[in-house]
Amino acid sequence: MINKTIKDVAIYLRLSREQGDTQDSLYIHRKTLIEFCEKNDYRYTIYEEVSSGMNDEREQLDLLLSKLEHYEAIVCMDLDRLTRNDVFAMKIKSILILHEIVILTPGATYNLAEENADLLYSIKSLLANQEYKQIRKRLTRGKFAHAKEGKWVVNKVPLGYNKDSNKILYINEDEAKIIRLIFQRLNEGHSIHSLTKELDMLGIRSRNGKVLTSSHISQIRNNPVYYGVVQYKMKNEFKQVIDECFIEGAHVGIVSKEDWLNAQQSKHSAKGMVQKSKPKTPLHHLIYCAICGRKRSITEDKRHGFFIKSCGSKIANNRCDDVGMKLYPIQEEVMKEVKTFLKGKLIDQIERFQSSNFTEEMNTINTELEMIKRRLDKFSKRMLGLKTMRADGELSKSEFNEMKNTVENDSIKLKERQSLLNIKLDKLSDTDGQINKALETINQIDMLDQLKVEEVNAFMHTVLKKVYFARNMKISDNINPYNRYNLEEDVNITLEFDWYI
Repeated sequence: MINKTIKDVAIYLRLSREQGDTQDSLYIHRKTLIEFCEKNDYRYTIYEEVSSGMNDEREQLDLLLSKLEHYEAIVCMDLDRLTRNDVFAMKIKSILILHEIVILTPGATYNLAEENADLLYSIKSLLANQEYKQIRKRLTRGKFAHAKEGKWVVNKVPLGYNKDSNKILYINEDEAKIIRLIFQRLNEGHSIHSLTKELDMLGIRSRNGKVLTSSHISQIRNNPVYYGVVQYKMKNEFKQVIDECFIEGAHVGIVSKEDWLNAQQSKHSAKGMVQKSKPKTPLHHLIYCAICGRKRSITEDKRHGFFIKSCGSKIANNRCDDVGMKLYPIQEEVMKEVKTFLKGKLIDQIERFQSSNFTEEMNTINTELEMIKRRLDKFSKRMLGLKTMRADGELSKSEFNEMKNTVENDSIKLKERQSLLNIKLDKLSDTDGQINKALETINQIDMLDQLKVEEVNAFMHTVLKKVYFARNMKISDNINPYNRYNLEEDVNITLEFDWYI
């Protein structure tokens, strides 16, 4: 029975995505409750939001509960609109009893100070909690089934993509430029830290207008969605993974699988060098000491231009004091070597692809792939054994997690190596494609003099690991690094190359 003495009420509306509620549902609920209040001459204030019934941190509900002194009742469609969390339901009940607040629905009145209403509220809260769990299970199974079809079932669509009506991702070209730039820079050897600065300097922001942090870029690098993958993990109520899928080719990738894998490899490889500043010379972060092996700095003098600084690295309490010299002659020699050596290598590669049979090399790769498969099978059995030992109580949770993480990390590295080998096999099978790629690189070498300094430096990092330089003269010899510019006359100089090719 409706209490006619009640005057001031709070209408609480919650749109539930889990039950498939829509804005139309919210409109109908709002209309129904307003009509209910007007019919009974209640003065009402509306609080509404979109949230899970299991979420115990809701802005509008929290606001309502903080203003209970202004109301005599809460009006809602049903009890489960307040919460489906049985623990939070008991907390709400205590608050409402303390403030002598009645719950009104179109079908019933709940005065929680009365024993029968208290019991009914508790039972309904428990049933709502169980119903929520069943809804979650059905939704999770439904999402998993859609994910296995290559559909994007997560609410948040990744940067670089939009989602169509069939839940398939398609490329957002404006945002995809950011993703391509990120992977290009990572595969050129830039650090995430330097890339963060570059994106900020260029004014590139996230979809929400926020600065792309190192964490954002790291997440982008690690996300296989960018080469066309839909990955989804189905979890139980304890957040444990009970099934997962990994669907390649679910949508068009923004980057190639090879570029994505190379970006992962750079995390474990010396190829992922750190770039702390924008390159000012083609040899930025490439010069190393031929005597001690340490990186040598290039600096700029207003009068003499760029020069390689004296080494000064300390090794086993002894300081390497190889003197520096003007950069220009070294740079000219390196550029000449890159053009002649690299073009020669590429021409040899083209001739090799045109005339060679790669059966033996492909057999070697297949042998390694078979070894990787056997190791992955062992890891799979090991993981199964760990789960059994954990279930039998032979391993503590921390021991299990530590051993599980080790096995998973080793498996990830092996799978990445497996993918790269498969790509290499595809390359050996696609001789025409490799010949065209080599021809493109030769054309790029011929165009080096027309590129910007940072573009030349980026190219150099793709072909050269290190350039070892030593003047083979000590600082104590009082050698002026600006006196001698002719490399051919400076017979003491060491210049060696460490190539990727």
